[in-house]
Amino acid sequence: MAVLVRTKSATETVVQQLATREVPATEKSARGKVRVMTMHSAKGLEFSRVVLFDVSEGVVPNKLALQHAAPEERGDAELRERSLLYVAASRARDELVVSWQGAPSPLLAR
Repeated sequence: MAVLVRTKSATETVVQQLATREVPATEKSARGKVRVMTMHSAKGLEFSRVVLFDVSEGVVPNKLALQHAAPEERGDAELRERSLLYVAASRARDELVVSWQGAPSPLLAR
């Protein structure tokens, strides 16, 4: 099982939060533990079950990725974010769960 998050700092937070709930989790591959990693890190991997964690408005797409894009490149930046979400979702072989807090990402609405 894997929990995929948008940023590296979120990875560390999720591992710590799972540990407080006595759920064995790690950022590295380990038998019997939930693997927590960024969406980018999951490219090329496959898991039986995947949780896309915090696919919330303001988190996905990544605000910084869009803010640093030149106005003429904003469309491409949004497409890269949408593609990243698709790749992350397609890592699940049997079951996919998408979570968010507050409002979901606008990328989920389409």
